[in-house]
Amino acid sequence: MMENQAADLSKIEARDFVGIVCRLNNVYTLSSDGKLCVFNENRKVEKWMNIKIKKAFGLSISGHNLLCNCSDGVVRLFHTDTLEHILTLPKPPTLGSANQTVGMKKVKPASSKESKYADCIAVEMDESKDRVISVYSDRMILIWDLSNKEKVKVMRAFLGHNGPIYDLDILSDSTVEITKFAT
Repeated sequence: MMENQAADLSKIEARDFVGIVCRLNNVYTLSSDGKLCVFNENRKVEKWMNIKIKKAFGLSISGHNLLCNCSDGVVRLFHTDTLEHILTLPKPPTLGSANQTVGMKKVKPASSKESKYADCIAVEMDESKDRVISVYSDRMILIWDLSNKEKVKVMRAFLGHNGPIYDLDILSDSTVEITKFAT
């Protein structure tokens, strides 16, 4: 169970921060070892929590959602006001298996404990359409449909981008039907 905790600066000093985002009067930070912190307008740590991952790579914000992209394909969503865990996205296909099934209708990860997953290196949310776009270290891009939080599914998969991808952004000219993004 992930729960937020009262602030103790001795536990967060000397951390490597991989993500910093702002919303209203709060600053949210994520350290590489998975400590999610909220600083208030007085620069005091208001809340923090361990998101229980091996390594974090970034933090983004959309409305009341904080998105943490992490190692082993993990993407976690939290509520900005409470740091309540909303959901963890399903893992992507295992490394080396995404393009092996001809005519694949669904992206299904293997269930083996020995399975290896690409790291999620960037993530953004289009809150108006309940979609999350995630980019993985194996150059795969997945667009997730979060309209039913109990049954999250992949809307679209791009399984082999030509070059490295370091970040992405949702473009302002996106429509109700189409989410446009840049890598």
